[in-house]
Amino acid sequence: MKQEYTITIFTENQVSLISKIDIILARRKINTESVTIHFEPIENLYKFSIVLINAEIIIKNLVLQIRKTIGIIDVFASMRNEVIENEIALFKIGFNKREIDFQIEKIVEKYKAKTILITKDFTVFEVSGRSEQLKHLVQELRNCNLIEFVKSGRISITKSNRENVLIYSN
Repeated sequence: MKQEYTITIFTENQVSLISKIDIILARRKINTESVTIHFEPIENLYKFSIVLINAEIIIKNLVLQIRKTIGIIDVFASMRNEVIENEIALFKIGFNKREIDFQIEKIVEKYKAKTILITKDFTVFEVSGRSEQLKHLVQELRNCNLIEFVKSGRISITKSNRENVLIYSN
């Protein structure tokens, strides 16, 4: 049965490592739901968070194959209920009629949005939350002169020590 997993990969700073991981995914015909990469200065490592929906056996084999790649320090997989996750989205809303502006204010308050920029023609605000929350917010804003929106990939941390998550070793 397919489930959502977050594959966490710690790597050295090595040229073309992203391409190597992408090739592994492409050869297995695995689509990604989200990819986020950032540098962790404390450990001097890069951390990849890749969200996938697939069967456990596929994920297990994927982790084993990625682990064999030169430059990979550690790889583990976590099911969705084992991580704390968030996404960030920016929304640009055009000013319109007064009743729509009031409706936007209610939505912004409901989702605890942070105003980033206000101009005479539009406003930009930021919201962070789970993927489902942001999808609902987009639906609500479609009726409120939504001009543009963009969201980040998912960021996540495990709820437990790495030793307790779904780790596959050779």
